[in-house]
Amino acid sequence: AFWIDVAAQRNATAGDYAATITVFANDSPSSNVQLNIHVWDFQLPLKASLPTAFSLGKTTGDGGGATYVYGSDYETKGIEQKFWDLLLERRIGMTHLYTTAAEDFNAITYWAAAGESALQLKRVNTINHVRDSALATLVTQMSAAGLFGMAYVYGFDEVNSDMFPTVRDVFNEVHTRYPGLRTMTTAHDASFGTSPATSYLRAAVDIWVPVTSGYNQAAANQRRAEGKDMWWYFAIGPNRSEGYINIMVEHRAIEPRLVMGLMAYKYQ
Repeated sequence: AFWIDVAAQRNATAGDYAATITVFANDSPSSNVQLNIHVWDFQLPLKASLPTAFSLGKTTGDGGGATYVYGSDYETKGIEQKFWDLLLERRIGMTHLYTTAAEDFNAITYWAAAGESALQLKRVNTINHVRDSALATLVTQMSAAGLFGMAYVYGFDEVNSDMFPTVRDVFNEVHTRYPGLRTMTTAHDASFGTSPATSYLRAAVDIWVPVTSGYNQAAANQRRAEGKDMWWYFAIGPNRSEGYINIMVEHRAIEPRLVMGLMAYKYQ
């Protein structure tokens, strides 16, 4: 069995096309297969309607480890650019979630031009992260380029209640210094700022991101009615042993399409 991946140019003329695929291997005869292609008479919007944040970790400290596979000079080899294009061509949002350095504006404009619809500017876990002059410069650049409406900052990855007061203080600082800049977190508050004990997070957090097993449709509807938002995420878990889909190679290949398509549509 083999898989043929076909894509149409955005300016392709609608109609039927045929191609011949030659399959060959060492010490084996080649084989020709006719590939019939139908191009429909509509064009998908370039800008993704589903905002996503797929983090490309450069090092282990950045939540990834591309250096394990490609070496520390993988950026100069052009491999990072290939990762960007691989994601963006499939309407997956490129970001670096786990670095506290402000994102490169040139990279952001490249991603936006390729259709990315949500742009992380920086990870913020402290007041000093918010007061970083590089972030201030980036906010100014984003505003001038008309991209500020898609911008957010991320912080407090999977923290528990002992960190909630710090979440409030840091995110409130973001809102004070950069009005309109959204804040995003995966902090573990199952009430999403509605319980008496965590009500002070209600105004501080703009985008709540629980794992898929913790997603709450009623709470999501309520947050959105308030002008906030709720995404979801998965990482090492939850996985199929818990009854949830994931994108690991051990899972069925249809699952990434479900989570980006029908599941996202069903749960709004």
